[in-house]
Amino acid sequence: MVKGYISRIIIALLIFLMGIILINPTMNFFKLQDFNQDASIVNNYGVIRGSIQRVSKLALTQKRTKSLQRFIDEKFTYLKQNYIFEPHNEPFIKRYNFLQQHKQLQNSWKEIKTLINEGKTDTPSFLAATEECWYIADSLTYLTQKISEEKLEEFQSDIFYRVIIVLAVILSIIVIVILFVRRGLEKEVMLDPMTNIYNKQALHNIYEDIELEDKKMRYSLFILDIDYFKQVNDRYGHLEGDRVLKEFVKVVQKNIRQEDIFIRYGGEEFIVIADVKEHNYAFADHVRKSVKEHDFGLEETVTVSIGVTKFKADDSIQSVIGRADSALYKAKQNGRNRVEILNDI
Repeated sequence: MVKGYISRIIIALLIFLMGIILINPTMNFFKLQDFNQDASIVNNYGVIRGSIQRVSKLALTQKRTKSLQRFIDEKFTYLKQNYIFEPHNEPFIKRYNFLQQHKQLQNSWKEIKTLINEGKTDTPSFLAATEECWYIADSLTYLTQKISEEKLEEFQSDIFYRVIIVLAVILSIIVIVILFVRRGLEKEVMLDPMTNIYNKQALHNIYEDIELEDKKMRYSLFILDIDYFKQVNDRYGHLEGDRVLKEFVKVVQKNIRQEDIFIRYGGEEFIVIADVKEHNYAFADHVRKSVKEHDFGLEETVTVSIGVTKFKADDSIQSVIGRADSALYKAKQNGRNRVEILNDI
């Protein structure tokens, strides 16, 4: 269950990481296009500024300016279509009141064209209009450069944070994998390879956990020993004996709870640690009956003897096992296939 949960976390993080990796180049491509367009916009305002200055000079010398006027008009149209109303430029345009300045430039240019077409190029108002128009165009050229620089700074900041996120995700995956592998190795060391339940080595760790819970005296410890198991090995061989052990584990697991701790203590001896309050005899006898009633595929009936004891406040793992082992010895002495309880020594 934990394994599946951790796997889902890793897969989710990998998908998130892949999303960032795949989205970044696409976003960067559009950002670079945006920067290229900004460079073109800066250039266009510069061209308008220079062209207005040139128109003014030609008009003052009574030379034709129609083609140059059309050229400037085309530049205004280009700016309107490619910059002024682009959604991604809206925050910057609002921040610097850009649209109002652009309209002032257009109005100033219209005034210059009107004065040229009316032949009023030798008037003070014409000179004032050309100076104003040039000043506004110069201001917009500088402003577009500033906006482009701010976009670049935001882009660099965005890239920095994305790199941090990617590194954080990669680090998270590495940490989860390390913890997952470590947990798996620790669990593997504490499992009996044949029966896939806890082994004797795990017993001390389990006992420490029970002591940390401060609920030790609620638990009972059961030692289970398969009766005459040596005869099974001698008569049927060790392979068949191993099969019986695995079958025995399955029978016991079906008759204890998921939260109960099941340990292979050695050979045909097993330990169960369970919180069964005062019902430890009934718990053990239910397991005993289930083993006896199960068909192991042998001529003989397989039975189990069980020694039971309760945890005490001053118990060590050795003392509680010693007491349960004495109860098991009593069960063997009294004919096997029985449960004996020993709570005091």
